[in-house]
Parts: sequence; C-alpha cells; structure tokens
Amino acid sequence: MRSVMQCLAFAVGITVAGGCGGPAPRVDEQPRGVVADTGGTAAPADSPTDIPGVAPPDSLAHPDMSSLAPAADTLPLMRLRDIVAGRAAVGQRVRVEGTCIGYSRVLAAGPQPRTRSDWQLVADSVSAWVVGPYPPGCSGAVGAPEAEVYAVTVALDTLPALGATPPRPRYYLIYTPTG
Repeated sequence: MRSVMQCLAFAVGITVAGGCGGPAPRVDEQPRGVVADTGGTAAPADSPTDIPGVAPPDSLAHPDMSSLAPAADTLPLMRLRDIVAGRAAVGQRVRVEGTCIGYSRVLAAGPQPRTRSDWQLVADSVSAWVVGPYPPGCSGAVGAPEAEVYAVTVALDTLPALGATPPRPRYYLIYTPTG
C-alpha cells in the first residue's frame, strides 16, 4: 500500500511540475483570437502606445486623458451625511467636505475597511472611513486643522453581525488625490 501511495504522489508531482502534460507553446505562436502583426510602422520612443514597435493611429497618438474622467471640480458636491445614509451610488465620484481626523479616535462605524492606516472624515457630527493616502496636514494620530473638500469614490461593504445586531451595509470613501 505504501508503494502505491508513493507512486501516486510521484505521478502527481510530475504532472504539476510538467504543466499538466500539455505541449509547450512555441515562442513565435500567436494566442487564439490575436491577429498577427502585419509589420506596422515603428513607434517613436516617446509614443504613449502600450504595444512596442506599433504606432497608434494619429487620432490616438496623444490622447487627452482629461476627457476620460471628470475633473475634480466638476464632480457633484455631496454632504457626508447623505453618503453615509446611502444617497450616493456605489462607485460614484463625488466631492465631499469634511475634516480628516486620522484613525486614533474612532468615530466611524466598524473597523477600518481595508488597512489599519485608513482614516476618518468627519462633518456635521457624521463620520466615515476613508481608504487612501492621508491628505496634507493630517496623519493617523494628528487630525487636520480645518475642513477641506475631497474628491472621493463611494464604496460599500458589509459589517458582520455582532451580538443581536444583524449584518448591515456600511458606506465608506476611497480617496485618490490628483497630482
């Protein structure tokens, strides 16, 4: 019985190490569904193309990236109270005014959504967790001296059941400062 188990373990090890026994693809093969390069012109070194050696069409040579996402000052301004109450769509980019208080004095519901360095935003006696880098003038232990307006994305997770309290949704924010 022991030799059968050893042989089986050996066979499994060989199969895993050998990539499940299928033939290895040739280096010059194109994956299925990919059109082979027909010898396009070479792109200049400073071209924004993602494909080395292939120049993009003139209309895509220098895309205007600002048209892909709305500018922070054109986002709707929402109250933190409305976001926490679920009056903003998940994934929606908005502007919100509040004061960063770090994480040392917990006022927001539940634990930090993603990392121990997530921080809190407070406005009108309402608080919410914020995922992302600290804004200037704020740290984990020291809050910002005054309120600021932040461009954020609304996110949602579920707080687990605790005692007699059932699981419940929690809205939080994702802050990605623009350079």
